[in-house]
Amino acid sequence: MNKAILPYGILGILLIIIPFGMPNYYLHLMIMAGISSILALSLGLLVGYLGLVSFCQAAFYGIGAYTSALFTMHLHIPFWVSLPLSGLVAVFFGIIIGFPSLKTKGPYFSIMTLGFGQIMSLIFVNWVDLTRGSQGIPGIPSPGILELPLLGAISFKDKIPYYFLVLAILVITFFFMRKLLTCQLGRSLTAIRENEMLAGAVGIRAMKYKLIAFMISTFFAGLAGSLYAHYFRFISPVSFTVVQSFETLINVIFGGAALLIGPVVGSTLLTVIPEALRMASEYRNTIYAVILLLVILFLPGGIAGELKDRLLAKRPSEGGAP
Repeated sequence: MNKAILPYGILGILLIIIPFGMPNYYLHLMIMAGISSILALSLGLLVGYLGLVSFCQAAFYGIGAYTSALFTMHLHIPFWVSLPLSGLVAVFFGIIIGFPSLKTKGPYFSIMTLGFGQIMSLIFVNWVDLTRGSQGIPGIPSPGILELPLLGAISFKDKIPYYFLVLAILVITFFFMRKLLTCQLGRSLTAIRENEMLAGAVGIRAMKYKLIAFMISTFFAGLAGSLYAHYFRFISPVSFTVVQSFETLINVIFGGAALLIGPVVGSTLLTVIPEALRMASEYRNTIYAVILLLVILFLPGGIAGELKDRLLAKRPSEGGAP
């Protein structure tokens, strides 16, 4: 067996076995970690492979959530159709903000995305006729029942089926990004990140590739929003503020922006750690903040980056090198 595939196989078996017999509360944490990982992967494409820090990822997350909720509730479009449509609607808005903002460089891009995030947050609150404002939208339907040939009828009102739905989309997102980054687009993005002027000199159209990457990022953020809406079956503007964008960015940095697995590691750990600290309720936020600071200060490559460096450091000694 290929040694590169073996870790994925072991992890896949564990992820399939783990949810059975697990209490609903822990299963809920795993579902939330999966949704957060999809959102973080969408941002990680920009941060890790283009060097662009976006502060409006929560806006596309919210666009996906509201689109999917409104399509299923008012237009009676099935969840399985509204799920990809939510991503496409997020892409539409991504083009609107991406085209002008990607022409800027450095902090100006971040400032423009921050402004867009604030605007969308205000729209979610104030467009009461569409979003019900701060009251939120209750009664969002679950994905319903799916008939499969061998497994029969599966109800996604239950947590275990929804866990596998989120896991399936997370796996698709991860391997899509992995394939993307090994093709010409990925190599072009890396070249643009390293030296945009030099990349342009060798014929790489920086604006084109940056916009494509931004559209892909918004698409998966929209999918994450749809999954969030149909899992909780209630959404409100509180979940899609700029604060959520900052939290997603922290997930990416904490796990390691330079590695594709980093955002998944960061999202999973930062979903579990706050819950593990509940026993120390008085000092919970302080301990959490200290953990974040220690990782940022002493592990600049993130958790996944540090693990990779340690594994690479061991290999020469194992092979008998001096």
